[in-house]
Formats: sequence, structure tokens, C-alpha cells
Amino acid sequence: MDAPRLHVLRMVALSGSLAGAARALHVSAPAAVPRSSRGSPSPTRTP
Repeated sequence: MDAPRLHVLRMVALSGSLAGAARALHVSAPAAVPRSSRGSPSPTRTP
């Protein structure tokens, strides 16, 4: 999980503004969601 954090920090450092940080988080959030969902069972398979 260090990769996404470093990516966000890099974007923030390059932008040096809150807008850049918000954009980095907005881009990283959706990309991290499917990765986490992969490990967990699908909602349709709930007991």
C-alpha cells in the first residue's frame, strides 16, 4: 500500500497546492476501490 501513498505524495509535491492534492486523491480513490473489491466476495454472493 506504499505505492499509492507515494504516488499521492508525489502529485502533491509536484503541484504544491491543495487543488493538486484533491485531484491526486480523486484519481487514486477510484483506482484503489476495484483493487480492494477484488479481494472481497461480490455482493451478489452474500449468504
